[in-house]
Amino acid sequence: MAIIDNKILTPITNVQNLARKPTPDILTYQQLQAVFDAGPEALRVKLNALIDGIMADYETQLDLTNARKLSATGDFTGTLNGGAIMASGPGLQATVVQHLADIAAHGTMARQTIINGNFDIWQRGINFVNALGSVADRWKVSQTADGGTMPNITISKQPVLNEELLNSVAYLRVHCDGSGSAFGTNAIYQIGQPIENGAKLLAGSNKKITISFMARSSIPNKKIGVYGLQNYGTGGTPSILEVVKGSSFTLTASFQKFTCTIPLNSLNGKTFGTNNDDYITMFFVPVWGVTSGLNTLNNSISESFISAGDIDIAQVQINTGDIALPFTPKNIVTELRDCMRYCFVLAELSSSFLIGYGLAYSTTTALIGVDFPVQMRVPPTLVAIATDWQVADGVTITNATAISIFVPHNAKTKTSLSLTVAGGLTQFRTMYLQSKFGGNVLIFDAEL
Repeated sequence: MAIIDNKILTPITNVQNLARKPTPDILTYQQLQAVFDAGPEALRVKLNALIDGIMADYETQLDLTNARKLSATGDFTGTLNGGAIMASGPGLQATVVQHLADIAAHGTMARQTIINGNFDIWQRGINFVNALGSVADRWKVSQTADGGTMPNITISKQPVLNEELLNSVAYLRVHCDGSGSAFGTNAIYQIGQPIENGAKLLAGSNKKITISFMARSSIPNKKIGVYGLQNYGTGGTPSILEVVKGSSFTLTASFQKFTCTIPLNSLNGKTFGTNNDDYITMFFVPVWGVTSGLNTLNNSISESFISAGDIDIAQVQINTGDIALPFTPKNIVTELRDCMRYCFVLAELSSSFLIGYGLAYSTTTALIGVDFPVQMRVPPTLVAIATDWQVADGVTITNATAISIFVPHNAKTKTSLSLTVAGGLTQFRTMYLQSKFGGNVLIFDAEL
């Protein structure tokens, strides 16, 4: 049973007949959450519309009849029928059916296309000063001052305190030490996430996505923008990337929820790259110039950081359609696994921590195998400091002078590391790799 507005909803019987397609019950429940605050009448309208959508979408409708719609008394004994309700809310049923169709076609991407939208996973670290590129897992920073100067900017993971942000344990903070200066008209500072195969799976004629997020700022009257890029990938002669314009919002000192529905571009006449790496990137933009703001946000009034302070972002979600579904955090195990498709970090290692085994390829080179916990998007690249590592044969420990991926053995599920030493290895002898110091890191990167 479920309780809505203090009323008990009688469960529908024979629900096994609904199990023929993916997750309708989850979608229905989560869409109902969106109207909890709208009052009982709005709730009944939504619920009956959802039931009609399920009826239209499912082959077996044994117990889902008009006689079992939710009545004004809060149970399923009333006679409110979907046709009458649709007359007062045209387009609602079509929206629900489209959500169900998207779920059937693309699984959970229709419900949440963003990975690590709750900012739980930070494999590369939790504090980044003046960073460009990856910060929190799946999130990247890019910028141009266009002739001006950006302030010092720190991206960090912050813990949620008390009940300031329910359903979250962390959020992303952007801290700046000033406003920046002399920004050009094309200036922009942005934090974004590329959604793998987003152009192919989400875009098209009359297709929309709705972005929702929580945000606040200690900087008075600070604005933040949201927009996207529709990229057709690489390889061959793909169509050029396209901007999908968004909107800007004014932040306050307390967390507020913001939503933005963005129509995506048609795929008619478009050519995708042969590498199957198309994507849609969604960006948060706290700084823009006159031209960049007009081109991305339909806003020709430039925006700087204004002053020193913080901008906090949390609970980011993108779902298909023009209704912002309630934010639902993922299980952290699932979130970490999803992140590891794009980045796998061996970290928090103690001194002499054993990483993997291999052999001496020559007197100056050792090859060490590493298995990945999940299949990566592509064979990864490596980020590592050679002098942090040693190779050993059980008797002699030798410091590495260089470390890299051994390309012939690099795959999505495993790789071999090539470690160069000054000399002294016995060819074909079994070797192992260990960390020289505590806190050493190996980053395997397969990001878009």
